[in-house]
Amino acid sequence: MQLRPKITLLLVTLISVSVISNFAIQRTVVEPSFRQLEHDDAVDDWQRCQNALVRDNEALSSLCFDWGSWDDAYEFVKDKNPAFIEANLANTEWFTDQQIDVLYFCRPDGSVYWRRVTESESGEPTQLAWLPTDRLPPDHPLMAVTPTKESKIDGIVLTELGFMMMSSRPILTSQNKGPLAGVLIFGRLINEDTVAALREQTGIHFDIRDPFSASLSESDRVSTARAVQSDKPVEEVLDDTQLAVSGVIKDLNDKPVMVIQTTGDRNISQRGRAALVFATWSMVALGCLTLLTLLIALGKLVIEPLAIFTRHTTTVGDSGNMTRIDLKRGDELGTLAAAYNQMLKQLEDFRASSITLSRQAGMAEVAAGVLHNVGNAMTNVGVLADTLDSKLGNTKTARLTKVANLLNEHQHDLPAFFSEGAQGKQLPGYITQLASHLNGEVADLQHDVANLRESLQHVKSIVASHQSLATSSNFMEQVDLCDVVSNSQLLVDASFRKHGVDLKLVDSSPSWVSCDRSKLSQVLVNLLTNAKEALVTAQSSSPRVQIRIGHKDAGTTFIEICDNGPGVNPSDVAKLFSKGFTTKPQGHGIGLHYCWLSVREMGGTLTFVETPQGGGCTFRIELEVLATNDKISNERIAA
Repeated sequence: MQLRPKITLLLVTLISVSVISNFAIQRTVVEPSFRQLEHDDAVDDWQRCQNALVRDNEALSSLCFDWGSWDDAYEFVKDKNPAFIEANLANTEWFTDQQIDVLYFCRPDGSVYWRRVTESESGEPTQLAWLPTDRLPPDHPLMAVTPTKESKIDGIVLTELGFMMMSSRPILTSQNKGPLAGVLIFGRLINEDTVAALREQTGIHFDIRDPFSASLSESDRVSTARAVQSDKPVEEVLDDTQLAVSGVIKDLNDKPVMVIQTTGDRNISQRGRAALVFATWSMVALGCLTLLTLLIALGKLVIEPLAIFTRHTTTVGDSGNMTRIDLKRGDELGTLAAAYNQMLKQLEDFRASSITLSRQAGMAEVAAGVLHNVGNAMTNVGVLADTLDSKLGNTKTARLTKVANLLNEHQHDLPAFFSEGAQGKQLPGYITQLASHLNGEVADLQHDVANLRESLQHVKSIVASHQSLATSSNFMEQVDLCDVVSNSQLLVDASFRKHGVDLKLVDSSPSWVSCDRSKLSQVLVNLLTNAKEALVTAQSSSPRVQIRIGHKDAGTTFIEICDNGPGVNPSDVAKLFSKGFTTKPQGHGIGLHYCWLSVREMGGTLTFVETPQGGGCTFRIELEVLATNDKISNERIAA
């Protein structure tokens, strides 16, 4: 994809993400904040209604306090003065103006001294089951006042007449002193006129209802039940335009007695939603305008100059023509053009020297590989040479010289020496034993010489294989892995025996592959030598190296070289086959890198099988298996 479509796609994506993110923020943050604000406003309205009701109750309580701290009332309870009744209690107009529907004078023991209960609409006398006509029980909530100025009982109760505000005060002197003469109780019915006056006072539409009334509709019953179960006012969305809040008012016994439900318009959320829609479309329009502006500006200022750079660079890469680019500008692209032209000049100079440098680097690479692989092979040659020197120094040929000297001493009387002399009689058997022993020594020496010859041949093949790099070809032949492994064992056998390391082929199955026999042998010698050196360095008890040959699947065979040494640090595993990486104090970091490259050149893989630290090392070579009907023959395959 070219740069212009990429930038266009990127800008469209960024603007789309911005719009979507803005929309998501509006939906998840801003709009909920509007709804929360609307909820808080509705709850405040409900609180205002509750406060208005409380203020009415407080006004009733204040009136009750005035009467309760009136000396005339105090004396009236003591002597039931008819003049007090005529002047104050017989005045029905005052009760109507003050909306006093209940008035009780009670003695301290609860007995009713004087009472008045009327219906607010008709003004006819009546009675309430909640307020006995003769005596209030000691546990009646309105009797819980004490002979102090501050003592009062205020609240709302549900009576046969409806909801009623109640207030009780102790009857004391005007100095608020006792002893307590009795308890004064005022009551005011909460009727439709009261609710209408509170609606006008607060400017809020609300209703009151009995939470346990059987006449409630299903929807009112559900909302009322939610309000009763909650300690706080609960919100209910009636529709897209109306919101209701219901809350509970408790009676004098701290039990739910009344539910106040306010209703109001959802102006805040509607206006907020309209504002968010406008903001969203404004964001879209602004994004489209920004996208168009950026595309035009980037096209003129960046994309077209970069297209010139691209065409020119492609021409240089395809044809090698180092013509300079003509782009004179005062910005960063002009600076880039000048630097590009300078780079082309340096590239021309570098091209002239790169061929020589690459050849020298290749020669150094080959030399390093030869030295490393020859060094491994010569280690075994040195061990074999030391073994031959030791065996030749301990040969039994000196005893043969003694036999010859003994025969020379008795050459004039040999018949008598062999028949009568004590040494002569034993000499034939001794010569036989000596000959047998010398034959054994010769066989051992011949075996060691053969191993030495094989090691020297391996050195020769190493040099030859690296010389073949000049022709860039590998000598690929079809071989049995068991045969290659056995020959590799022979090459390192003397070195392993010298250091006391046990080397065994523990599992094998015939596996024919196409590979460079010499190169695969070098890889195995390198891996076996590394395992031996690790075991010797770690001074492992019972050091051993095991070789396994098996099949991974029908088309792949493997060789595993396992040791019981200290293993590999997990942090070093990823770097094992990197050139220059080594954990040996005197290492050069060439061996494993060479092995990895060689196996890859033969179409296989060399991997390290991870094991727990301290659990030894396992290297695994995997090669492709030849089909059973393939002809076993050597072939030259171009690398």
